[in-house]
Amino acid sequence: ADPSKPSEALEWYFSSREALPVVLEELSKLPPPLRVLHLGCGSSDLGWLLASQYGLQGVLDADFSPVVVGQMAKRFPHQHFAILDARRLPLRASCLDAILDKGMFDSLTSNSHTGQANAKALMGELARVLAPGGVYLTFSSFGPGETSEKNMPELLQHSLFQLKCREIEQPPLEGLETEVTFLYVAVRRSCPGKEKEGSASVSEKDSPMMPPR
Repeated sequence: ADPSKPSEALEWYFSSREALPVVLEELSKLPPPLRVLHLGCGSSDLGWLLASQYGLQGVLDADFSPVVVGQMAKRFPHQHFAILDARRLPLRASCLDAILDKGMFDSLTSNSHTGQANAKALMGELARVLAPGGVYLTFSSFGPGETSEKNMPELLQHSLFQLKCREIEQPPLEGLETEVTFLYVAVRRSCPGKEKEGSASVSEKDSPMMPPR
């Protein structure tokens, strides 16, 4: 089998082809050219599809696992990859227009002891690296009303984001009781002087290069 073929991808939550129309719809609301970060990419080919079939040149796929990133770099040698911790992004402030993930936020906040701290660190970093007007898209199996198990609106809350939720009439995984997937859309507000709120400082010389804009 050809390892670069999209059919070889192993997806967390529903497939990249099911996520793609919704992602493209949200990205179409932003002025091009776009700088896009796919966090927690795993073995998903979503970033590759955005770059190769839809002409988005500024797409960076990133994951916490060096093993996964190494495997993906071999499968898609022309795609941009990086090993990143989403809670501490070595990227310059306001360097991105869109950030997306398919289940990474759910995974990062799955532990009841560390979930809230992880969410706070993540949202602070996303507020820092997204340009004003930029957008964070996260696909989740948890709805905004399911506060007993996981309070998504509270976890995603940040003063520099305006949050909304969309329902997609398709379960994220086979075997789950829910029949819908929830897409949370957080739009970065313009707020001069607060771009570095909740973030650790990272020297520019240590920052990986984003794909060209």
